[in-house]
Amino acid sequence: MRLYHNKHTLPWADKGERMLPTALFMDYKQTMNGFEQTFNMMCNNFYIEYPRLVAEAPTALQGLYKAEDYPELTDVRLKFGFRRTVKPVPEAGDFRLDIPAYDLEEMRSEFMSQQDRKLAEAMREPWERLHKTLVAMSEKLTDVEGDDGKKRYHDTLLTNPLELCSLLTKLNITNDPKLEEARRQVEPILWNSVLF
Repeated sequence: MRLYHNKHTLPWADKGERMLPTALFMDYKQTMNGFEQTFNMMCNNFYIEYPRLVAEAPTALQGLYKAEDYPELTDVRLKFGFRRTVKPVPEAGDFRLDIPAYDLEEMRSEFMSQQDRKLAEAMREPWERLHKTLVAMSEKLTDVEGDDGKKRYHDTLLTNPLELCSLLTKLNITNDPKLEEARRQVEPILWNSVLF
């Protein structure tokens, strides 16, 4: 869940909030709903088994058994949870304060500056993902002195970068032409490699 979430979102707020591009919302929601159902099913199965596991622990662990390591089921249930919150990105004009126009304009300007900074930081991540992927490919495909020439390649060497190229079209929320150009240059080369 966490890997999927981080892969399909961009960094946004200091407290760990991430930005989900609108173009990915429906796929993201459907996938996360599936994760949530699986999570709840696994938790329920564990809750059913928990009393049996607690009862068997003294025999299985013998001298290592400590009763305090096994809380009541009601307490165990509190340790598991699946929660996600979707909030819209606020806009500069969304001030509902009764303050003087000069102060309001100053706040709006500061807000816009913060939003621009957050957006720039968020857009660094797609570039970093692309760079990291291409560097990893380059390292894997480069012959190093002393190699025995028997490198093993997996399908993921090409499928992961192709998946990233597809995802970049949706993560490019500012329509950065340089990022789109880089993606357009890389993707056909990868497809040619797959077909070759």
